[in-house]
Amino acid sequence: MDEPRLVAVVRHKSGRFTRHLVKDEQRFVAPPDAVDVWIAREPSIEELAWEVVNDGVCEAVDGCPVEPDGICPHGAPSWHLVMGII
Repeated sequence: MDEPRLVAVVRHKSGRFTRHLVKDEQRFVAPPDAVDVWIAREPSIEELAWEVVNDGVCEAVDGCPVEPDGICPHGAPSWHLVMGII
C-alpha cells in the first residue's frame, strides 16, 4: 500500500477546487486566488469507496460528514469532489 500523502486542497475565487502535494506544511504557499486552503492526509480510493458503500456518508477535507457530492457548512468539499470521483 502506498504511503499516505499530505495534500493542500484549495478553493479558488472561481469556485473550483484543486489539490496540491505538500512536502512541508510550513512552507506551502497558497495560490494568489485562493479563498480557502485545507491541508490533510489524502484518503485512498479504497477508503472512499468503503465510506459510500457502508453508510452513504463521506468525509469532507476538514473532517465534517457530508454526502459524496457535498460541501460542509464550513465550505469544505467532500474528498469525492476534490479527487474528481463525482
